[in-house]
Amino acid sequence: MTLTHRRIIYSFFIVVFLIAVWIIVLRVSGYKYDFTRNSWEKTGMIFLETKPEVVSVYLNDKLVGEKTPLRIKDLLPNKYKLRIEKGGWGKWEKEVQISAGQTDNIQYVRIFREKEIPKMVLKGEILQSVISPNGEKVLILKQGDKKELILSLVDLNDGSEIEIKRMTMSESVKRMEFIDNGARAAVFSQNNVRLISLNNSAVETNLSEILNNKKLNSIKIADGDSENVYYINNEQLWKYNWLLRKEELLLPYTPIDYLPGNGKIYFLSNEFLSSISFKILDIENKKEPENVAFWEKGEYQFLGTGGRFLTVKKDSDLLVVDVLNKKTELVRGGHYAKWGNSQTEMLFGDSYELWIYRPMAEDNKYLILTRAGSNINSSEWYPPESHIFYAESGKIKILENMEKERWAVELGQFDEVKEIFINKKGDKLFFVGSVAQTPGFYQLDIQ
Repeated sequence: MTLTHRRIIYSFFIVVFLIAVWIIVLRVSGYKYDFTRNSWEKTGMIFLETKPEVVSVYLNDKLVGEKTPLRIKDLLPNKYKLRIEKGGWGKWEKEVQISAGQTDNIQYVRIFREKEIPKMVLKGEILQSVISPNGEKVLILKQGDKKELILSLVDLNDGSEIEIKRMTMSESVKRMEFIDNGARAAVFSQNNVRLISLNNSAVETNLSEILNNKKLNSIKIADGDSENVYYINNEQLWKYNWLLRKEELLLPYTPIDYLPGNGKIYFLSNEFLSSISFKILDIENKKEPENVAFWEKGEYQFLGTGGRFLTVKKDSDLLVVDVLNKKTELVRGGHYAKWGNSQTEMLFGDSYELWIYRPMAEDNKYLILTRAGSNINSSEWYPPESHIFYAESGKIKILENMEKERWAVELGQFDEVKEIFINKKGDKLFFVGSVAQTPGFYQLDIQ
């Protein structure tokens, strides 16, 4: 081999080495050659989190993983079809846009069991049901066989049921609430409230008996304050302290409606001919009520609180009051409202539409979830507010809480679904309804 040949070969390997080094540097820097564009492109990545974690993950129909969290790296900028499957479960599928040098975080992806047969927890006509504040129990009032009312407690973690008390049909129950962190139930009738221990139903406190059968109206207990009960008597608003056994006059007149909470009374006063006054009374300071806003005449009713926000039903709309900043916003078309646990999003709607309202958002405060072709009977947040479950004409449907490319799936079809409850863990769904023409309270294992 001549010297010239050796120099050519040496030069060739030098060039190959430099090209290889250049390619390695590009690859280490996150670049990949795109043969469709004939150029080096900065790659992107997908970070995926799902529940359940053991799932089959496909990218453009190619299996890329069988457990999450999962990082799918070295992806050229393009659109990809991402699919998640698991035997016996529903699937999730979306088109994902990968951008150069960016990580697409896809979190809170949930798939749910398919074709689960509901388990009957309680048989019979369910008259009322209410979930505990911690999302672990449901208080059920159903009609018994002998013209009696049966009060039961259902554990949403395992579906177990305990009968608490039997009452006569004459004891007309208007509504029920959990108090004392779920240790007791407040059972409201037209002119009375009874506090019943859920550990020992023989332990009961009867407000009407304590107050010598006074005629009481609009009886309420504030969230987190079971020491006091509020009511209207002789066209005045009163507070009664159970521990001190003491009555206290709060307002010398009857408000249109009121809501106790946070050491205050939020109330509506009809003292002007052309408007209604929204006021706040500080119970502890005992000052004159503060005028917050004046609203036009109409039918008003307090629905509850969402942290710093109060929700008021006005005719067929909603008013959301920011108590901190003393501002009010009209939310049209809301027949009901449910705040998420974060207190930053409110689920609302009517018989055919579901919306989310985000009072603290600068843009896109209103997000429509669905327009249904038939009646929406119930809706509920799924923890951790990543999805919304709703019932439409016996069908239970699921929607992702996303602004765009929202994944939707149907969980099941039943005779009737009146109300939905989901436990805190998110693995069980319960509903009031009818299956195979048998009314009752049912359980579905969804994860």
